[in-house]
Amino acid sequence: MEDEENPQLDDSIDNENVDNKNIDNENIDNKNIDNENVDNEDIDNEHIDNEHIDNENIDKENIDNEDIDQEMIELNAIFSRFKDDPNEDFINVNRLTQVLQAFGRNPSLKDSEQRINELEAAEKFELTLEDVLQITNESWTAINNDRDGLRQALEKFDPTQEGYIDIEKFRTIMTTLGEPLTDEELDDLIQLGLNDEQTKINIDYLLDQLLGNNT
Repeated sequence: MEDEENPQLDDSIDNENVDNKNIDNENIDNKNIDNENVDNEDIDNEHIDNEHIDNENIDKENIDNEDIDQEMIELNAIFSRFKDDPNEDFINVNRLTQVLQAFGRNPSLKDSEQRINELEAAEKFELTLEDVLQITNESWTAINNDRDGLRQALEKFDPTQEGYIDIEKFRTIMTTLGEPLTDEELDDLIQLGLNDEQTKINIDYLLDQLLGNNT
């Protein structure tokens, strides 16, 4: 006689299968949650990294801006020395050569006079700091980086080797060698070189005023 099926056993097996299925689903859900947490953590880390990069870029930008601001302050101070009126924000176009030299450029007088004539022909008789900075980008102004060469040339006229040149001797040199300067140009150049010794040109101080302080 065949064994009768046990309905309770079948129910137990079915329940066990359901439980196992539920466990599997729960494991899948937990796995999905874990994966979601990992993804969220990666996103958070990426956000932190991006924020760090952004902050670093902002810091560098701030430093660059501070350097630019400081440079503009220094250039404006030099520019202001050539104003006919300290309350004005421009210089006379005829002072272009002196300002360029004070900015560390080394234009020839011929090129400078030609550029000044062009500006005057265009009825541009006054130059702002921005105007001068734009002109310094023109190739004819030529950056003068030969500090040592210029120092050696000036030191030849310093017999005591104390770093000073007598004003009258300096005036004679600048009016007899190379392209002679006008009296006004020469006076401006002499003023650039006067520091503590008011009767002599301070060579180092003059180089700093013309080429910038490289120390």
